[in-house]
Amino acid sequence: MILIFLIFVSQILAQRELFPDYDCRHVKSEILDYNAWRMQLATTTDGLIEKSAETLYTIENYRAAAENECPLAVFTADAMRVIVCWIQHREQGCYGDFAARLQTHFKTTKLEVLIGTEWPILAILNNNIWLADDAPTLYHYNCIGVPEFTNFLSIFEQASERFGYFHSEDGDWFNQAVAFSFGEIESNWQQANVICPLGFLAANIVKMCMCAWTESICFANHAWYVIQHLSQHRIHTLAGSKWPIISILHFSQQHVKRHNFHLDFNIRELTGMPDFHNLSESYQAVASTALILNKVKHEDLNVKFTIATVVHGEEFSKYLPRFVRRALSVGVKSLFIFTLDRLSYEKCRTLKDYYSDGLACVPGHKSIMNKFLLPLVLLQFDYDVLWLDFDTFLFQDPTPYILSQAYHDDYDLLVGGAFAAECVCSGIMYYKAKKVVKDWLIELVSWMYNHPYEHDQKLVSAFLFAGERVAFPHELPVGDEECKRKVPRWGYLDAGNMFIGARHVDVAGWTGRFEDIVVFHFFHGRSETSEAGYLQNYTREESDWLPLMDMFYGHADEKLFASQARMPWEYDDLQSALLKSRWEARPPDPLPKCSETIPLTL
Repeated sequence: MILIFLIFVSQILAQRELFPDYDCRHVKSEILDYNAWRMQLATTTDGLIEKSAETLYTIENYRAAAENECPLAVFTADAMRVIVCWIQHREQGCYGDFAARLQTHFKTTKLEVLIGTEWPILAILNNNIWLADDAPTLYHYNCIGVPEFTNFLSIFEQASERFGYFHSEDGDWFNQAVAFSFGEIESNWQQANVICPLGFLAANIVKMCMCAWTESICFANHAWYVIQHLSQHRIHTLAGSKWPIISILHFSQQHVKRHNFHLDFNIRELTGMPDFHNLSESYQAVASTALILNKVKHEDLNVKFTIATVVHGEEFSKYLPRFVRRALSVGVKSLFIFTLDRLSYEKCRTLKDYYSDGLACVPGHKSIMNKFLLPLVLLQFDYDVLWLDFDTFLFQDPTPYILSQAYHDDYDLLVGGAFAAECVCSGIMYYKAKKVVKDWLIELVSWMYNHPYEHDQKLVSAFLFAGERVAFPHELPVGDEECKRKVPRWGYLDAGNMFIGARHVDVAGWTGRFEDIVVFHFFHGRSETSEAGYLQNYTREESDWLPLMDMFYGHADEKLFASQARMPWEYDDLQSALLKSRWEARPPDPLPKCSETIPLTL
């Protein structure tokens, strides 16, 4: 019976779609080139609906097939059609049918998908045409005179004064809305839903945003309320009342989304079963180097080992030559660099002569998920992988230290930590090429893909049950239960004196000797695609922040990157920078657990 159950579970896992193609990038259809239309919408600013007229006609004529092939394309088409109907007939004519369709779309589309998609559904619906309606039917939705919501409504009214309509990027409305949503109505939450449904909906969207950026375990609860209300009200009510529901929902999409539904590798490559007739450009670049590298010898070990990182943009690519030269100077034998734009890719290729076969330049697109995708693919080539964020500096070759801890202490996974708290730091991670690690990592990447608001570091912590939470344990695909992937045996790297971090984060730092430092993590800044200026938290004052990338990789002395490299502490300016992050001693055990009250994010 146990064997039958395990076979059943394995079949369920195999059938589960890990990376649904929500944006229809790869849908083969005789009806429509969905990917081409979506890309056209992304580059069109004026006359969006007029330019899509033929496409709208095609989707309407083949609606059943289109809904099966690409539901979000149909959602987008209906969003356009409902606007046309409203302009032509208001609540008469075709508006009712298409408004009802939108309600169904909202009911059947997960909010996570609506946030992550590149289909411009919310951008289309966030239109000022709805504001022209002053019908008395909307008056009671505004909750005028309702004491519990008077102050909340005034926040949005004040933010509307400058432009004559609500402009989500103008003013400090969001911080005020957070204070209200977690304050005045918190004690009477359920009653608020009855006395002012749209005010309650607005508060849930605000709380959903904060959940996405703090403890995302609470995201699903507020998302449920949001979907319920979106599916119960017509679009002119949601967008035309004094509560700017669609506008703040569009704001939330722009400010909590960390990545798109896009992968540089396909599912077969990620699971170690590549179709050699259909290889991605990224996979070909990995394979061309991974298949020829020699194993690394360490004491009695003989393993395939490499270091991987990611770089993009002029801000970081300018440091790439010295990053590579520093790695070579301390003895790193193999380096895979995920280059997420053409600039960084071409710059990386010019460095091949330094490393010969030991340097791989992997082309890709900007996505925070790539810090997990590249290690996952390398694991399929049976490489042990040390991931380093690009904002790190090698004092020594980390290879012997990593392999000693991993194999002598029998760890499958090693993660960076914090100096003054028990926090996971996903900027430094070691993965051993074992099935349990591959299975765990594919589940983590799948979860991240399907929850585009998740912070990579909090997700790693949650999937290791290390303190932070993204869901309740029974909701996670990893754990001790028979039907779940197992959590690898893991441990922390030494964050006290070896794998250290700058005190740009309050719980980071180091103590001990300069000579024992292996990797220095600068915590330079965020690498997601989100524009979350309103929601981003820093734990140190700006005056304490040092431009460490420029101080180290932009240093005037070339000897720091020569074959017989000097050590950073030999320079007065770099020694001073290091000492600014130094503590006299490490806090005594037990260290506090990491949570949103002790963030290790920057």
